[in-house]
Amino acid sequence: MMAHDAVKAFYAASELLLAARNGRVDAVERLVKSGVSVNASNAGDSAFSTAFARRHTRVYRFLAGHGADVDHPVRFDVEGKAQHAPAVVIATIEQNAPLVRFLVENGADVNANVTDNRATALSWAAWRGDLDMTKLLLSLGARISRSRYKEVSEELGAHPKQARRLQRTLLMVEDGQMEATAWILMAIACGQQHKTLAGYLWKHYEDGLRSSPLVRSVGVLALSFAVENQDWELIDRLLKTGVPVNGRCEDGSTAAHAAIGVGSLDLLKFLVSCGANVVSTSPNMAPVDRSALRHAVYHGHVDVMRYLLSFATSSFEQLRVEALSMAVQAGQVVIAQDLLYSSPSLISLSTLRRMQLIDVAVTIGSVEVVAGLLDRVEGIQQRDLDAALSKASLMGHDSLVSLLLAYGADVNSTNKFGMRLPLHAAADRVGPTFQNVVDILLRHGSDTLECDSFGETPLDAARRKLSTLRDARSRELVQGIVDLLEQFDR
Repeated sequence: MMAHDAVKAFYAASELLLAARNGRVDAVERLVKSGVSVNASNAGDSAFSTAFARRHTRVYRFLAGHGADVDHPVRFDVEGKAQHAPAVVIATIEQNAPLVRFLVENGADVNANVTDNRATALSWAAWRGDLDMTKLLLSLGARISRSRYKEVSEELGAHPKQARRLQRTLLMVEDGQMEATAWILMAIACGQQHKTLAGYLWKHYEDGLRSSPLVRSVGVLALSFAVENQDWELIDRLLKTGVPVNGRCEDGSTAAHAAIGVGSLDLLKFLVSCGANVVSTSPNMAPVDRSALRHAVYHGHVDVMRYLLSFATSSFEQLRVEALSMAVQAGQVVIAQDLLYSSPSLISLSTLRRMQLIDVAVTIGSVEVVAGLLDRVEGIQQRDLDAALSKASLMGHDSLVSLLLAYGADVNSTNKFGMRLPLHAAADRVGPTFQNVVDILLRHGSDTLECDSFGETPLDAARRKLSTLRDARSRELVQGIVDLLEQFDR
């Protein structure tokens, strides 16, 4: 008997879902009134979610009015990606304020979240800058909750880096606080440049924003976002609200770092005038904050780097060397050239650092930086030139090979590994520039009969390489090297 009842209930539920799917409100009413559970479900779908997904208005309104679970996840697509979300979130995305109000009045949790990314209706409205919807949701009790707002996804339109930073900052937020909600909405508004939303928050929650301890965490993040967007109006308002100009975000960066990152010298100077600290406060440290200098160098902002170095006096040369090392390693050619030639004095480097910088510059193939180092660094030695020539030949940097030979590198110098000539290094490589390198070395008198520690001449090395190749293009390139070497042997 019990099995019979279960089967009967299953078929009744299936009939209800089918009627809801097809928008047959009369059949839905009849089935519900006959005792079929309004929350009957099948394969994860309920009658309400099925009707709502197909926008059968009369059906889902009837079901909601008769106690259906209006928070049951509804299938929907966002930019072609299938997701599951509560109806209140979907109504928010569609900017349907009357429907949002109807759902909440019929029991919907205004803070219900999307299954895939934990975003709520309020977060959607804020990311989109929908002020009217944000105001409505706040009036209905929506709040930012750490437990529900675990992840801010890229689908909300947030810059991925901003989303990750906001997510980490939320770990400091207590659930359900209006001040916390206001500050997080402010951070979103600053990050997305929604000035109208920011203005509303200041107008209605300014006292709470000022008094909240989150002014030193989420507030600092909001300031960083505003600086990244170079929004002077928002920056000024945030500073006047009490956001500390030297406050650090969860990754240790400050507003000054953000200004340096976008290369805005005017904005950096403004922040410094407001008390931003780009000078080290430790007596044991260089006068300029190294992290700020690193930011400027790695982002290639010459004017910002010069401004930071202007704070240095007695330690200028030390910082110049550090900045040069950063620039060479980051491949910032313009920065490196500026540091090399901005001062009339030559740069003094330790033997190890000199060799490291030349090696890095050769590896990245920067003719300008290598030439600058050879011109402007004290104590360049023959071994520096020879090591650089060996590396340039190995990398196939033909322009650098010509440059180094012009500066006096020995075409027949051997490296310390295998006693190989630069010609050996280039002869058994595959690439469009290695034939040029071999040609340059031969024309400058490279010894074609010299054997390495394996007993191979450059021609032997090239022939061995050719024998290992199968694809036609690679064989063609190495055959060109073999032909050159055979020609010089004759």
